[in-house]
Amino acid sequence: MSKNYTRRETFKTLGLALGSVLPLSLLAQDENGNTLHLPSKESIKTTKTITAITLGAGDRGNIYGNYALAYPDQLDIVGVAEPMNIRNERYAAAHNIKDKYRFDTWEDVFERPKLAEAIIITTPDVLHYGPCMKALEMGYHVLLEKPISPSEQECRDILALAERSGKIVAVCHVLRYAPYFEKLREIMQSGVLGKVVSMQHFEPIQHVHMSHSFVRGNWHNSVDTAPIILAKSCHDLDMMRWLVGSPVKSLNAFGDVSWFKTENAPEGSTARCTDGCAAEA
Repeated sequence: MSKNYTRRETFKTLGLALGSVLPLSLLAQDENGNTLHLPSKESIKTTKTITAITLGAGDRGNIYGNYALAYPDQLDIVGVAEPMNIRNERYAAAHNIKDKYRFDTWEDVFERPKLAEAIIITTPDVLHYGPCMKALEMGYHVLLEKPISPSEQECRDILALAERSGKIVAVCHVLRYAPYFEKLREIMQSGVLGKVVSMQHFEPIQHVHMSHSFVRGNWHNSVDTAPIILAKSCHDLDMMRWLVGSPVKSLNAFGDVSWFKTENAPEGSTARCTDGCAAEA
């Protein structure tokens, strides 16, 4: 970034970036029909089509899979591993995957000789380590959904094997590639606003996401899955480290499920909203 930027111009740039971040042209959808914004095809140039196998055909598996549907000249999904039959069938149909490349579990994929260039790992958090290590051992590049692993030692093992194998392990901290955050980092790193001495950051988790993901959903138990600071806020930790550009000296986290307890359930509530809950509406 040019050092000739004035503070006024800098703030104006940030404001414009918030309102208009991409030359967007194409709308894709995730598994639930939510709109995804993708860059225009003209803005991305590739010399070859990458082949990949998706491990886990749930929400994130479909988000990355939909990129292949939108940009078939860049990414071709040739295989899928998914234990839920309806998801497996739906994913295979969308990507025209041959039956011989449809697998029930991630372990089944690695019983075959190498089938593609890359593995997309969108399994549950506690099932990231095994397939990632096996993929690297067999010479695959890896697109790994965050968090890398709930275990520090497993993260270090993956890093060590990635370095030994020379293969890419790209962790899906996607905000690094959002034009707004790229511009924000460029301005912060330029020094035009002065030295960064303090950062205040707030992670707003919408109430439906909180209740149905971290209270009663897939991440309801931090021991069995991953704590919320990893499952949700690893994006924030990554962004802060990346924006500031210096190592973290210490990190403290604390919290408790103080409200979402049985004794605080509203009168007439049931185990599930579909069970005739009087408070559902």
